[in-house]
Amino acid sequence: IVLGEYQGIALTREAVIVRPEDVDSVIEGMRRRMATYAVVDRPAKWGDLAIIDYRGRLDGAPFEGGDAKEVLVFIGAGEAMREIEEALVGRLGGETFPVRAAYPADHANRELAGKTAELAVTLRELKAATLPVADDAFAKTLGDYATMEAVRAAVRERLAAEKARETRDRLRAQVVDRLQKFSPAAVAPTLVEEEMNYMAVRGAEELAGQGIRRIEQLRMQAEGFRNLFKPAAVRAVREAFVLEAIARKEGIAVTDDELEKEIRDSRQGSGEAANSFGAAPDPVIARLKQDGRWERLRQRLRQDRTLDWVIDRAQVHERTLGM
Repeated sequence: IVLGEYQGIALTREAVIVRPEDVDSVIEGMRRRMATYAVVDRPAKWGDLAIIDYRGRLDGAPFEGGDAKEVLVFIGAGEAMREIEEALVGRLGGETFPVRAAYPADHANRELAGKTAELAVTLRELKAATLPVADDAFAKTLGDYATMEAVRAAVRERLAAEKARETRDRLRAQVVDRLQKFSPAAVAPTLVEEEMNYMAVRGAEELAGQGIRRIEQLRMQAEGFRNLFKPAAVRAVREAFVLEAIARKEGIAVTDDELEKEIRDSRQGSGEAANSFGAAPDPVIARLKQDGRWERLRQRLRQDRTLDWVIDRAQVHERTLGM
């Protein structure tokens, strides 16, 4: 690696702004999560909870997953197909009606991708939501809060922290883009393969958290899933070479104690270890050292510190968005 100038590079940072309407949106979400529902005898409207059955046909024939009973649809939440939500509005409990449901071309089920199914939908029951009033009594149900103003302050603080993390991540992405010009034009295929394997395992773990236990559920073979990560893996390997070169030159290191602390701290918040491992810290650390991931985590933490080191010495110009 032949490093050029990496100190004092120009970066643009967005100012961290939390608007009152941002706080209002979070509190509205809290109210909706604590809503109570009661059966109503009127036409359905946006915001209602519909309990439906449906029977689907594709080219006149049934298909896997095409029939279901007692499905909950929060009309307008975007969790069900848009055609079903729109067709429910104005319907009464007990009605059965047809819906033409168009599946996107990139749908995970290749048998349905780009096709339109005919659904017979029955609105079994319609319920309307009653949201709690956002007052001090409601605040007390949310935790250790005495007033709604205390809740709003906590929400503002959390949103500010989230926006600050997002801003830092965008700064890191800018640094990586600037440093790519110092990276090697070609990297060893074995390193790319190793990075692809790592990314594929992490991707599978994230899918498992969403209820997808087997890659085949995506109508995809394991090798095809793994190959999805190749472009990102090539970029990550090239990035690693540059960051490791800067870390060596500037004496940026991560000791065992620092790495252990990072893993333990991540149990109290967010981070790679918290997301990947659900056991208590000590067994986690022992397993990491046994299966070889310990040094990978050390490398990634050193790279993070190197990115922060470059950012701290950059010329950062702040701009304000979302005003």
